[in-house]
Amino acid sequence: MCFRKGLLLVCCLVAVIASAKIYHWIDDSGTETYSDTPDSPQSKEIKLQPLNTPILTPVDEPVLSKSPPQLMENFVYTTFELVAPINEATIWSNPGELSLLIDVVPELMPDAKLIVFLDGTALEDSYNDISIELTGIDKGEHTLYVELHAKNSQAIYKTKQVTFYLRSHLCTGKNCVKKAPMAPMAPQVTD
Repeated sequence: MCFRKGLLLVCCLVAVIASAKIYHWIDDSGTETYSDTPDSPQSKEIKLQPLNTPILTPVDEPVLSKSPPQLMENFVYTTFELVAPINEATIWSNPGELSLLIDVVPELMPDAKLIVFLDGTALEDSYNDISIELTGIDKGEHTLYVELHAKNSQAIYKTKQVTFYLRSHLCTGKNCVKKAPMAPMAPQVTD
């Protein structure tokens, strides 16, 4: 609203300035002078062409100006991709934890929700953050992708599917990495 008032004030000032009279004269030494006052008997008023002034019409307030942004049917994200984990990544985590990072441009709308699909099945929780922590994932090979849903639950974007491998740091058994022997401790010096 303040912007409109400022614009109206500028337009009024331009109109006042544009309606001012302008005088022109050449003095005895040949110097050409323009002024808003007739300072010489040789001054002649210059008739200027009227300025093209815009006709201002009221504009409705933008949808996003007073409240948080809402998902609009024609809203377009220019980027929606899974940044982490990368395809074919090996994730080392004993408790089965996985960190997801999604790149979304522009910023994720508040009423959007992200649904994570692990091995082709949607997880029960939905998210509204580009950083997601998953826990309790079994060891082994998995596929993963994320869908962005509008508030009406319709999927509007989907990341590329990635494959990742979740491994334990240490385990026992014939196919696991054995725990390396510990180096001997240095003797303690006492006073």
